[in-house]
Amino acid sequence: MRTTIVAFLALAAVLLYVASNWWEKAWGTYWHSDTSPDGCIRVDVFRPYWLLPSPFHPLPHPDPETSKRWGVIWEAPVFLRAYEAATGTLLGETIVYDPPSAFDGYDWGNARSIGHRVIKANGFPLATTDRCADETTLKRLAAHYQKEREKYWRWRKKTYAELHRREREAAQNQQHDAQTDRQAHRQRLEP
Repeated sequence: MRTTIVAFLALAAVLLYVASNWWEKAWGTYWHSDTSPDGCIRVDVFRPYWLLPSPFHPLPHPDPETSKRWGVIWEAPVFLRAYEAATGTLLGETIVYDPPSAFDGYDWGNARSIGHRVIKANGFPLATTDRCADETTLKRLAAHYQKEREKYWRWRKKTYAELHRREREAAQNQQHDAQTDRQAHRQRLEP
């Protein structure tokens, strides 16, 4: 009798887990949309429908070599669906993941893979498509990425210059404070 109850509870737990993988996306709530820089692909961001708190869900990582982590509190669980902007055709969707614990941003495709476009979100595969994968569209994407890189490097150069200035000021202040302390110490020692 006890074995039957344990087997029934184990089966119920497995069935609930499988069902929860379905309903977390089926009943997910829309959050916002992003559009690719070339305007061809729209990505809708959804929050999953979870009954259990996040530590009961394994935290995936985009790197397949990294194992899933259990018992971690998620910051912002989401899943994404990619659509062709012009027709609304569903191109693909991600698994449920936590963007702060994954890679940063979207990869809308590679200009060197003309005719075939692989789209990733935070490192997770989102869609593989041949839509908007012509040479001119992918060159526009490459130009967009180049502008983003240049903007990043300008920001980085400005930030590093400011950081070095602050470090020099701190070193000067520290040197000045040490000199002031030595003078105060000498004055106390003098009769």
